[in-house]
Amino acid sequence: MKIAWLVVLLFPLLCFCVAGVNELRLGKTVSAKLGNFIPSLLGIGAFAIACGLGRVLHLGPDSFVANGRVMSVLCAVIASSSAFVQFSRKSSGVFVALGGLELVFFYAFFNEVVT
Repeated sequence: MKIAWLVVLLFPLLCFCVAGVNELRLGKTVSAKLGNFIPSLLGIGAFAIACGLGRVLHLGPDSFVANGRVMSVLCAVIASSSAFVQFSRKSSGVFVALGGLELVFFYAFFNEVVT
């Protein structure tokens, strides 16, 4: 049972990493690679904050990171980034959307992780 929870919790990180690797491998130009890689980087950052990086950086309860609503909106923007960014593969857009939606779920219902 613990392994199943670990897989569920690490799924967004896996999705963002797979999408990032796909974009770095298949982008045509350097600017296209970096432009398509930005949603994956933002997703990895949001995942790190969800896992408690805010405590390590000593972000107080007044910071925007401690507010689950702000982070859930940011994760929703990351999840819908495939509408704004034209990824080189559809699978990259799907992975970013799945990882972002799971982070939205985490921030919406498990906000205590951040504070």
